[in-house]
Amino acid sequence: MKKLLPSILFVASLITQSYAIEIPAEKEPEQINPDVYKFKDWEITQFKDMVIYKTNGMAVHGHKFGWVKKAGSCDREFMYLTFSSQHKDKALLEKVVNRDIPIEIVFPQMEPSQPAKLDISLVSVNNLMEDMDIGMKIATFSGIENNQLFDAFMEHYNMIEIEIAGVYKALFDIPLDSWSLDGYIASKTKAKEMCEAIIDKGSLI
Repeated sequence: MKKLLPSILFVASLITQSYAIEIPAEKEPEQINPDVYKFKDWEITQFKDMVIYKTNGMAVHGHKFGWVKKAGSCDREFMYLTFSSQHKDKALLEKVVNRDIPIEIVFPQMEPSQPAKLDISLVSVNNLMEDMDIGMKIATFSGIENNQLFDAFMEHYNMIEIEIAGVYKALFDIPLDSWSLDGYIASKTKAKEMCEAIIDKGSLI
């Protein structure tokens, strides 16, 4: 318990600092097309009754990290995470679909930088191009809900690092990646606005 105390105090002080700092207002995200907006390193997309705001990996561009909101519960959001795999046995990957996969999350700028160890559900495994078997598979993860503490960290720092952990690490060629958080705040605000607009449109039908 004594070892945990400094970390607990650090987290508490960070939360206090995060809400005490006046964050400069960011510009409105640029509209790319009717359903897509972009700001700095983040992109906001509407798909049916969902809004996804995400960014690309620094090690592998195709690795995505972000959050998903669904119309009707716009105050809640769940992590959206993808990792690519060239593992020769796609069937092995498919066997772990719907399983909880351990991951480790770090904000590299945090001191001390100790990983948060969480489980996330592997929800699907697909070919990079469905009509072409080029050996690259895309694994999509979700299930971790954002909360006030995690959100405060994402607003405070400008980078997040996630690693697939345990025995599942061997299923991925590059199980560790980092993502920029530049543009996160404005994208989060826009995502909620778009999510609530879906409800507003639906109420007019």
